[in-house]
Amino acid sequence: MSVTCDIARDLADVYESGKASDETKKAVEKHLNNCSECSEYYAYRRELKTPHLRIETSGADEELISKNLQRLSKRLKTRQIIGTVCAVVTAVFGLAALLYDLISDYKKGR
Repeated sequence: MSVTCDIARDLADVYESGKASDETKKAVEKHLNNCSECSEYYAYRRELKTPHLRIETSGADEELISKNLQRLSKRLKTRQIIGTVCAVVTAVFGLAALLYDLISDYKKGR
């Protein structure tokens, strides 16, 4: 099976997902071994899918970075508190509505 650059790129998703047949895998790998352009394309795709957890700080002011991280941490804590308060308020109103419904049904039953 002869694979052109267009076919190799069209098969990238299937090949990288591991769902390609053995024949397709061999054909794509053979093409990648002989085509530097497609090899670079596949490498670029892998790079895009790799999570980057590293933060480049070269040349940046360490004090500024520290302050920004502190501000970010404070914002996240504030949002977490607001979310918790909203959940509690929603639960209280839901419980109050349920109790009101039960009490009004009980009074109607008398």
